[in-house]
Amino acid sequence: MLEKRLAKNYQRLKGWIKDQKIQAFRLYDRDIPELPFIIDIYKDLAVVYERSKVDVDATRLQKNQIDIQQSLNKLFPEIKIEFKTREKQKNKTEYQKQDEDKSNFTIEEHGLKFEINPTSYIDVGLFLDHRPLRKQLMNEIKKNDERKSVLNLFSYTCSFGVYAASVGAKTTNIDLSKTYLEWGKRNYLLNDIELKHHRFIEIDIFEFLKNETHRYDYIILDPPSFSNSKKMEYAFDLQKLHVQLVNHCLDLLVIGGKLYFSGNLRNFKLDESLKGPSDGMMVSDISKKTIPLDYRDEKIHFCYEVKRL
Repeated sequence: MLEKRLAKNYQRLKGWIKDQKIQAFRLYDRDIPELPFIIDIYKDLAVVYERSKVDVDATRLQKNQIDIQQSLNKLFPEIKIEFKTREKQKNKTEYQKQDEDKSNFTIEEHGLKFEINPTSYIDVGLFLDHRPLRKQLMNEIKKNDERKSVLNLFSYTCSFGVYAASVGAKTTNIDLSKTYLEWGKRNYLLNDIELKHHRFIEIDIFEFLKNETHRYDYIILDPPSFSNSKKMEYAFDLQKLHVQLVNHCLDLLVIGGKLYFSGNLRNFKLDESLKGPSDGMMVSDISKKTIPLDYRDEKIHFCYEVKRL
């Protein structure tokens, strides 16, 4: 059953993968209720995510892993497989490190290169569900030569920054993690982008937003749902803090500039004060158009376009 589903999914996606020039995609997304796991392909590596449960049957889990391995090997004979356990992140720090193993390699997406690490972290370094939004940002910058200033908040490994910089934008990447910012710099260099035209700032988001004076044409705001990093003096809760975040971002946009606000919180509700249209901004829910073809889960993220009027 699994083997047939993987083959069917790959046949559906194969032409699209070639046209899009991507080497990383989601092959299986809990399609079969009895087999509730996720399989992402990164060139010649398959990363399999399993949701941890207290009452999990170890024998069933082992059998599932054997079935996955056999099914994947029939479809991709040379593929390597990495099994990961993903726990619910509520009240925990996002992107937790798993071990000290370093097995970085490079994949391509829309002609750009990104460093991937499938073993050291739960997330490998590139969020595949944001592929359409990254491409949209790049296309908008290419269409409008005068809009070339991008602020990338919660930048992680700076993939949005790479897309923007690749078409001439000046970028500012903000994150609390020096490790991820250094990773982001390597992504820039992989694409022959000179670092001197771009900023990589290790700082708390609110501290940056309150003190920044520069105005931007585009702002990317893609926060974690929850975080209690030791580097922060407060627990970050997206639902509670999103109004404050969005308003700070609006203050830093030029007239006509756009904020892309996205997140993965399943039960997220946009505050009524932001639903507009209202004085100074126009808000559009663009979630559906930013979900990629390889994602069966249409609620993998929400995404709003906020234009400053």
